[in-house]
Amino acid sequence: MNLIYKASLLIIGFLFSFGTSFASNEDSVLHDDKKLEDIFLATKLDSLVLEMLFESENLDGLTSLAVPDREMNDSVVLMRMKALDAETPLHLHYNPIVKLHVQSYLKQSPRYLSKMLGMTEYYFPIFEEILAKNNLPLELKYLPIVESSLNAKAESWMGAKGLWQFMYHTAKRTDLVVSSYVDERSDPQLSTEAACRYLKKLYNIYDDWFLALAAYNGGPGNVNKAIRFANGKKDYWSIRKYLPTETQRYIPRFIAVNYLMAHQGDHGIGKTPPKFNFFKTDTVTVNRNLPLKFVSEVMEMPMDDIQFLNPCYKIDIIPATSSRKYYLRLPVDKIGLWVSNQERLDGMLIAYEKKQAIHYPTYTEKNTRIVHRVKSGDMLGKIANKYKVSVKNLWKWNRLKSDRLKIGQRIVVFVSPDRV
Repeated sequence: MNLIYKASLLIIGFLFSFGTSFASNEDSVLHDDKKLEDIFLATKLDSLVLEMLFESENLDGLTSLAVPDREMNDSVVLMRMKALDAETPLHLHYNPIVKLHVQSYLKQSPRYLSKMLGMTEYYFPIFEEILAKNNLPLELKYLPIVESSLNAKAESWMGAKGLWQFMYHTAKRTDLVVSSYVDERSDPQLSTEAACRYLKKLYNIYDDWFLALAAYNGGPGNVNKAIRFANGKKDYWSIRKYLPTETQRYIPRFIAVNYLMAHQGDHGIGKTPPKFNFFKTDTVTVNRNLPLKFVSEVMEMPMDDIQFLNPCYKIDIIPATSSRKYYLRLPVDKIGLWVSNQERLDGMLIAYEKKQAIHYPTYTEKNTRIVHRVKSGDMLGKIANKYKVSVKNLWKWNRLKSDRLKIGQRIVVFVSPDRV
């Protein structure tokens, strides 16, 4: 029965592809008689380079979806944690609080854990290279698992974005650009560089990695207040109860992730290999505005794949600006096609823009800071509608504790690209 079922699927798939190959698509940029072609020698060289890079690795990988072992032997876990602690400048203690967070991760869907852990194969090479360049502990690469579950487009209810979950104003202080086209908080490389700069500054202030991480999550102000409440003690576990609830959970979750990443196999957690390997992708500079939809069509790739490889472009258009260079990331074989057909693609893009009647919005980076004085009848929703911003951002920008407004009260509004 299983063989018959598989054979049926193959036949159906063949018939479907056969049928669709003759279907006409008037909106398509690429026609069968105009296929892009790569240069044979360049393709061969790409293949040899990739073979050299991966000759010692098994890239196939089998996904284990076994139910994780929820019965934890404390003495075994403690021994494992001591071994991890000996290899890092961080203090990876095992205690009942950390144990609860290990168990919490293990109770999640095995498929979810397998997919998230599989994504480490794409993102960790990026994190490790940049952390090593900045002389920071490599264990910090686990922070984005805690922050965003390795989702470059993740956004918190407070407005933090990206793998490293930067708030807008923190992003600006670390030189990340948020414009009408681009949100560099979602760029894996640029956001990791920014995270390293910020973490370095925090460590220089506290001279303790867990306090620096607590400040990264909850803000330096909250850490400083907690130190005062703890009579000047500068130890995370001593000040923990005085921190915001989320920050109380943050360090134990980080320690739990360190443990599970090192011992995932001991708990029956497999990895679902990601669709792309970072080392099998490359970039090309964009010299004119480039819609990702056009790239999807001419490269014959699903739009979801293009967006995954290029997550920081807010409106699915890569801008060409005089102030900063932006790039298109594609699989290596597609990059070869792109470079080999550059002149032809330029002409196809002009035709595409004309056919789709594309009008590119003005590129802007700077926000306009407006102070709105509350008048009779003003409510947050009314003010938000007036300036085309969200009520959530009004709360965030003004650190409001209530939605009740007083006549004459000043409400700060940031207009333009921070409508994210």
